[in-house]
Amino acid sequence: MKVLMLSRFYYPHIGGVETHVKGISKILQRNLEISVLTEKFDRSLKKLEIVDGTKVYRFNYQKIKFIGLFGIWMELFKRRKMIQNSDIIHCHDVFIWYLPFRIIYPKKPVFITFHGFEKYPVSFKDCLYKKIAERLTKGSLCIGDFVKKYNKLETNNVSYGAVDTTIFKKSTNDFVYDLIYWGRVGENTNIKLYLKTVSMLNKNKRFKFMILGDSDNFDIKNPYIFYKKAVSNPVEYINKSRYVFAGGYLSVLEAFSCKKLVFAIYDNPLRKDYYLKTPFKNFIVCERSPERLANKLQYYSKNPQEITLKINKAYYWVVDQNWENRFILDAPRPIIDRKSIQQ
Repeated sequence: MKVLMLSRFYYPHIGGVETHVKGISKILQRNLEISVLTEKFDRSLKKLEIVDGTKVYRFNYQKIKFIGLFGIWMELFKRRKMIQNSDIIHCHDVFIWYLPFRIIYPKKPVFITFHGFEKYPVSFKDCLYKKIAERLTKGSLCIGDFVKKYNKLETNNVSYGAVDTTIFKKSTNDFVYDLIYWGRVGENTNIKLYLKTVSMLNKNKRFKFMILGDSDNFDIKNPYIFYKKAVSNPVEYINKSRYVFAGGYLSVLEAFSCKKLVFAIYDNPLRKDYYLKTPFKNFIVCERSPERLANKLQYYSKNPQEITLKINKAYYWVVDQNWENRFILDAPRPIIDRKSIQQ
């Protein structure tokens, strides 16, 4: 059985969605033939290559508002044989890429996974897009219960991602940084709130803060704050840090794997639910303001026994959140349960 996955970006591009698609593709290819159709975000990349057994097809298009979408549709139309020859189509957010082909191939089974850290309040446009995608697909999966809640989706399929715990090495007490954040760096993230938290902490003690994440307009002139663009494997930096600032689900799970205490912050109901409407809510420290978060950091710094209690519970939980155990949840059940897969 052939499965074609559509994703805006894919490895070697760095991000949570890219990691998710790569992880699930690696597992599913044991029983299925997996292909990924994605953007060619770098000129040096090949139009076709095999990554860990998965065929990756890349295309270019003019990135111009509105016109760009028609460019994508044209690129997919040129590759329509891939769609014709695939038994299942799985869209990762980008259902709009496939929309015309949903009409051309009405009987083709299509599934969607909704990813993303959304803006608040969720716009009517975004909500409508997801509702349409849900109605026009055979099954859907939300990465995080907040996606279902704020977009009023009907699906009961919710996952929080997975992590390959085998790549994480045991941490040492040889810390270079007090805090680390990795994830997207921009207006729609909590990075400014974390920076304010560190600024408050530094009034009494100098906390060294490492930020990992791609940004074109990020400039910090502070000798205690370090910035580096996103890396494919942040384990080295995680292990050199005492605590972790959450940047998203992937960073939380990776921090748990390294036995690090995770701190998170929210400034609206969606961000609060993003972290606290989860199975790991009791394993992290989540607050609604930089002041309260700074106080909690100081509290836990003085109470290491409570840190140990939280990180041990988090570690025992995350070892089951690997691709081996979670891929059934991360792919719509009709893909897993079809009789043809078992033959």
